[in-house]
Amino acid sequence: MKYLTSQDLLWINSQLLKRVVGFRVMDLEECIGYQYAYKREPEVHRDAGSFLEGLLRRKPFDEGNEITALVATLGLLGVNGLSLVARREEAHEILERVQRGELAGEEAVRLLARGEPKPVAEESVAAVMRRVLSEYA
Repeated sequence: MKYLTSQDLLWINSQLLKRVVGFRVMDLEECIGYQYAYKREPEVHRDAGSFLEGLLRRKPFDEGNEITALVATLGLLGVNGLSLVARREEAHEILERVQRGELAGEEAVRLLARGEPKPVAEESVAAVMRRVLSEYA
């Protein structure tokens, strides 16, 4: 499984807001940890769902936490070879349902993307994120 870094999250947030905003380092690092399955085999749907929920709960940035959580989660799915199937409006509605507690992160991920993880061409995380930004931001 491929993972995002704290630098990736900082870049995503700054691209979305068109400026750099303040952030809490410890919260940001904790959010990165949500995508790892400690003492378990990695499973992209579960781990991406945990990542989404963690970003929404910790809110590491001074602004733009919700859209950053959505775009970062979609990027995580993309770099792991899943097909993003939700349209922009659907993706934002799914995010709102997670925020309201109506939908668990893993359930949300299964609505956002289909398929099983597969090796992807040597496309950089930045290239995947630019594509996600253009479609979902």
